[in-house]
Amino acid sequence: MITNDEFIKKLPKERQDKINQEVAIEIAKYTKNESVSIKSINEELEKFLNDLTQTKTKQQAIKKLYKIDTKGIFHDEGWNKVREIVNEIRNMNAEVECIPANNSLYTNGYPNDGSISSKRYDLTISFTNALNKKIIIKGNITCSGCGTAEDPLSAYDVSMSFA
Repeated sequence: MITNDEFIKKLPKERQDKINQEVAIEIAKYTKNESVSIKSINEELEKFLNDLTQTKTKQQAIKKLYKIDTKGIFHDEGWNKVREIVNEIRNMNAEVECIPANNSLYTNGYPNDGSISSKRYDLTISFTNALNKKIIIKGNITCSGCGTAEDPLSAYDVSMSFA
C-alpha cells in the first residue's frame, strides 16, 4: 500500500506545490481557532489527501475505460461487443455489474410501433485504489441500431459514457 507522502512525491512538482498551498490554507483556517488540536489538523490533512488520491484514481480509471475499442459497426445478434467490453473492464481488476436498461423505441419521425432502435446497458464498476479505498464508477453502454430500415438492429454502433 502506498502512503500519502509517497503518492505526493510521485506527482509533478507543480502539483506538489499546489497541494502544499492547499494544505497551508487548511492549516491556516484551524490556527484561527485556538482550541483546534494538532490531531484534528492531521485528520483533516489525511482526509484531504485521501480525497485527492481517490479523485485522481477515478479520473485515471475513466481515462483507461475510454481507451476500450468501440470503433466500428457490429453485425451480430448476440450483442457480443457488450460482453467484450465488460470482459475488458473485468480484466482491469474491476468488478462490473451490467444491467440492460429499458429499450429505446423509435422516435423522431419513425413510427412508435414498439420496434427497438437501440439498447442501453447500465454499468456499475468498482475497484480498490492504492489506499485500499473502494472506488465506484457509474456509466452506460449504448448500442444504436444502424442497420436497414426494415431491420435497424441488423447492425449497431457502440458508445460508452462514465461519471
